[in-house]
Amino acid sequence: MALTVAGAVANSATVALLYVVPLLLQQGRGWSALDAGAAFLAPAVALAAGGPLAGRVRPVRAVPAMAVCLTTAAAALCAVGPGTGTRALVAASTAAAAALGVAGGLALTGTQAVVRRERAGEASGVTKAVMTATAGVGLALVGGGGGAGSDARPSLALPAAACLAAAIVLVRVR
Repeated sequence: MALTVAGAVANSATVALLYVVPLLLQQGRGWSALDAGAAFLAPAVALAAGGPLAGRVRPVRAVPAMAVCLTTAAAALCAVGPGTGTRALVAASTAAAAALGVAGGLALTGTQAVVRRERAGEASGVTKAVMTATAGVGLALVGGGGGAGSDARPSLALPAAACLAAAIVLVRVR
């Protein structure tokens, strides 16, 4: 259960990251969508590499590894903002994406490991369903949707706080 909830937090933060960074590059720096997408290739590769890395973590280490990933993601997400230089923005986004990719993978592999083998598919399905259903929460947490004339800018502060809170819960549950 704890890994499923932490996986939902990680997925929400991932969706927020996928939204905010390209938006910052396009609206904050005047980049084209193509340029912003190209700059986001490193974080995208890091995110994709997370699943295979998570598969190498022994099930008994899934919860502490998830806590480390969420803490790392929280720190990296805090470093992403409108005033962040481009290189630092891409580096922090890549670190956050790597940590969130591993966290998402751990949520799936960790929950499969704690159920009977014949129920692993069900456990994975429920976990993925919860993670997918909460993806929109990530967008709601970034803000910036103040409407016409609003100066509100999206921020990753709340997704970072959610990651840190989930990490603390995981450490206490352990």
